[in-house]
Amino acid sequence: MLRSLSTAVLGLRAHQEELDVVGDNVANVNTPGFKAAHAVFSSMFAQVVRPGSASAAPLQVGLGVRVAATLTDPTQGGLMVTNRPTDLAVDGEGYFVLLDGGVKVYTRAGSFRWDAEGKLVDPEGRPVLGWQARDGVLPADLSSRSLGPVSFRGDFTAPASATTKVVLGKNLAAGENGSFRALSGQTLSVAMPSGQVVPVSVSLAPTADFRKWRWSLGAAGGSAEPASGYLVFDASGNLAGVTDNQGNPVGSITVTAGSESASVSVSGSRASLVFSSGSERVEFAYEPFEHTVCFDVYGPKGELCPVSLVFRKADNGVWDWSARVSDPQGAPVPASPSSGQLRFDSSGRLVAVSGDELGFVLGDGAQVRVKLDFSGVTQFAGASTAQAVSSDGCAAGDLVSVSVDERGTVVGAYTNGQKRVLGRLALARFADPGGLVRLSGGCFRDGPASGSPVFGEPGLGGMGRVVSGALEMSNVDLARELTRMIVAQRGFLANARVVSASDEVLQELVNMKR
Repeated sequence: MLRSLSTAVLGLRAHQEELDVVGDNVANVNTPGFKAAHAVFSSMFAQVVRPGSASAAPLQVGLGVRVAATLTDPTQGGLMVTNRPTDLAVDGEGYFVLLDGGVKVYTRAGSFRWDAEGKLVDPEGRPVLGWQARDGVLPADLSSRSLGPVSFRGDFTAPASATTKVVLGKNLAAGENGSFRALSGQTLSVAMPSGQVVPVSVSLAPTADFRKWRWSLGAAGGSAEPASGYLVFDASGNLAGVTDNQGNPVGSITVTAGSESASVSVSGSRASLVFSSGSERVEFAYEPFEHTVCFDVYGPKGELCPVSLVFRKADNGVWDWSARVSDPQGAPVPASPSSGQLRFDSSGRLVAVSGDELGFVLGDGAQVRVKLDFSGVTQFAGASTAQAVSSDGCAAGDLVSVSVDERGTVVGAYTNGQKRVLGRLALARFADPGGLVRLSGGCFRDGPASGSPVFGEPGLGGMGRVVSGALEMSNVDLARELTRMIVAQRGFLANARVVSASDEVLQELVNMKR
């Protein structure tokens, strides 16, 4: 009879422990990173009253129940968006690594913050471990040997860097061939033998061929023969020939008024093209088409030097470029080299570059040399849209914000527009995460059941990815816990009834003696 009492007491104790576990789960239903646990019951050893035989069953009486273990459920909880940059969650396997009094502990609760020393810490001040970058570069050894607190303390300022390369792209208009500007009006006074003066208007228009221009004469009160045609220039810009519309050479142009006539001749070059008749002349000067690309170049100490790159069309498929450089105060700076040439094929593709470097010296003697990459420049029909697509170099900048990407890379953003790697967070995984030893503050430590930690980078080697601006919530299933609570309560009450029944039986035995 006393055996039933002790067995029931063991049952009461076991179900009380089950209620303790359920109560802890329910209490932490909203705790970030919390992992639910459940009690595992195991029967106690049995008292063998009579061993069995071939013809008789054994007589064995159990001696109660015990809680053999409390198992942790390592499954991932849902992610809740907080939009706080230092709230981090692991989507997949792995635990954040913290340092607690020189001992590594592990957590899924990513409620972190930056402390006064620039370290990433949890709410209790334990630093988050990872790999610290130096001058924006992560160490080559990303193993447990090089783990340390992640901090931005030494990266409040990003140093200046000189510009070494500028990439140019987009289009230089194939149809832009420049223009001729009249230096003193476009009307030529042509004198006839009788003294009559015939005003002749002269006009010039470009064609698709850079070396070929269309001319036309309009005689007021008369006529010109031929009235229009083409001017042909050589590669040096000298006038190589005058033709009519059919391409026939024209020595001179005849202007007729009534029965009288006079001649008009054409001479010169692009620089000075002259239509003349007697002592009268109309002069034109060629103005090449220009397209200017402006960009900034930084010196070694971050000095901002504006640069204007001027493209001038020099021939069919040929563009010359020249550079104008100013110092930070706006004064011109001599540059050498400062010019070059681009050549395009008939399809508008760049085929040759002569001169792709820009160099100059600042007032303090600092030398700046910039590589110009023209590979993205084309010569197609349409507008000229060439521009500087990208460049390196920057002024010094101050740290304004820090973010963490899905690889756990800590990136600093600076006032100069640059972004710099400050470090990378480490994750740890275990053979049996359910065997981790629970600590306070949502942390765990490794134990014999969990196996040793394996450290790695987020997103590699089976590790999960880091989600910034979110927290992993508790994985407690409230409906399941309430069901367990009811079952544990019923079990506790049933064992209490066994105690009551045993007590009544003992009371009856005592009464028999009376």
